[in-house]
Amino acid sequence: KLAHRHSRVAGNGLKINHRRDRGATRCATLKNYNQTGAGSMADPIIIQILRNKIAGLTDEMHYHFYRSGYSTIIRESRDFSCVVLDRLGGLIVAPPMFFHAPVYKHLVGRVLELYGENGLYEGDVFVCNHPYEGGLPHVSDMAFIAPIFADSALVGFSGSIAHKADIGGTNPGSTSATATE
Repeated sequence: KLAHRHSRVAGNGLKINHRRDRGATRCATLKNYNQTGAGSMADPIIIQILRNKIAGLTDEMHYHFYRSGYSTIIRESRDFSCVVLDRLGGLIVAPPMFFHAPVYKHLVGRVLELYGENGLYEGDVFVCNHPYEGGLPHVSDMAFIAPIFADSALVGFSGSIAHKADIGGTNPGSTSATATE
């Protein structure tokens, strides 16, 4: 029997133990660790149900984003993504636009670095299009993230990234043949 075990601590403080038997992976245990390392067992079936619920929410986010986007970039190219993240910016469900995935973690990390958890409030929305500060692919991508709270504690973020045709460029479409930088 081929077996491989490994353990990791996810960005949300959950310790996940996996056991791989003959190519199949199943979650053996999931413990929510507090600062002392003690935890309570969580049912892997409940975890999968919650993950699928979040996947359904992100599908709805994508649907409504698409339906409300009047830009041809949104409607035809579908150059956008929506996500629900853990409290450190880790993905719970990967977005369809896979190259947006690493941006969210970097952007949430930068927001937490600048404001800290205590500087975030319900109703805050952070907007960024800076490739270096926010980790976005280019300036035409706009990212929005908002903290999610439960009982006044930060539990995650929701976010979206979309390509915009013109963000203050000298010419329509933000591309100029006379650009020097």
